[in-house]
Amino acid sequence: MKRMLILLLMAVLPILLAAQGIEGDVGILYTLANGELTQDSGGTWFEFDVMAQGISDTQKQTRLGTCFVSLQYSSAFGTEVCPGNGVPTGENVEVTKGTLIQDLVIPGYPPIQFYWLIANNSMTDVFSVTTEFLQDEGSGTILPYNATQFFHVKLRIRNPEDDIWVCLYPRYMSGENFYDDEWTWYSPVEIGNCIYYDPPLPVELSTFTASMSITNDAVNLMWVTQTESNMIGYRILRGNSDVLAEAEDQNTLIPATNTSLPVSYMYSDTVIQPEQSYYYWLEALDMDGTNTFFGPIAITVPGEGEYTPAIPLATGISSLYPNPFNPDLTISYSVKTSLPVKIDIVNMRGQIIQTLVNENKEAGVYRQNWNGTGSDGRLCSSGVYFVRMQAGGEEYYAKAILLK
Repeated sequence: MKRMLILLLMAVLPILLAAQGIEGDVGILYTLANGELTQDSGGTWFEFDVMAQGISDTQKQTRLGTCFVSLQYSSAFGTEVCPGNGVPTGENVEVTKGTLIQDLVIPGYPPIQFYWLIANNSMTDVFSVTTEFLQDEGSGTILPYNATQFFHVKLRIRNPEDDIWVCLYPRYMSGENFYDDEWTWYSPVEIGNCIYYDPPLPVELSTFTASMSITNDAVNLMWVTQTESNMIGYRILRGNSDVLAEAEDQNTLIPATNTSLPVSYMYSDTVIQPEQSYYYWLEALDMDGTNTFFGPIAITVPGEGEYTPAIPLATGISSLYPNPFNPDLTISYSVKTSLPVKIDIVNMRGQIIQTLVNENKEAGVYRQNWNGTGSDGRLCSSGVYFVRMQAGGEEYYAKAILLK
């Protein structure tokens, strides 16, 4: 019966019959492609293809025979992905045949199995896949000279907070470890790339621009998002240089729309000075606590003749940056007139942890750094602290969060 099936195979696919007598050395190249994150009732998975192609200076061809592919994976998939019993599926892994090794189906006859798959762990962060050739008549697939899907791998993600990556592991994939049965001799064996999953940003920004208002009394910031998801909103930071760490939060939050359609936003900065250059950043706040910064964009305010007077200075704390912080916090504050100023760091019990400023200040805008230590020089523990500013008989407070 087996002989009859093979004869029928030769009749249906003459190209395989014509290729039956082809022999010769050929190299093989493995690469990874088409990585994506998927979800189903079984959890979250990272799926990708292992690709194979022939490489040979003499352009000789040979059939795809028994192969051994070793894969190294990150801690995102746990410590062991394979069931360990020589099958291609388990709780944490599924391996399926690709284009190169699909079984041949002839109407009216049982499928002819060219290959089967064996998946096993060889160490905690490496697993291997063996593709075993089942027929001995030399009717295997001709190895193409372009990258073609060899097999497909689906790995369950156990630790989603870790980096997600898979690499071909060359330690066990040298030419000497490949077979010369089934008319194959892979020399050399070349190992290609790693494949990574980079989570998409919660916001896709297409434009972020700055321009003066018609009356030159405000800087208008405009930005357009193409998509938004799981966003809290946006904050504006402004500085006098292109250093983000020196920029001040403008104490405003523009709520996000969270839509897949394009959305336009605008913010007007009216507290500006003539002939002054400003640098602006847009901070996008995600619901998971991560922030993304865009910018800076720069603009110079025109001179006095085209300028509406700025809002006078107000005594108080204008911003804390960054917040939460670790370990350095920049405190921005202003003084309307010459005043004695004292700035303390106070804990939740009302105890003074550190005194940062205790001197007379002229009218102006100031910055003060706190390195997260107490008066004894030791780094404070994580928690909520208050910046207390005393000036002119008044007290001003701002909350800061220290996270280690």
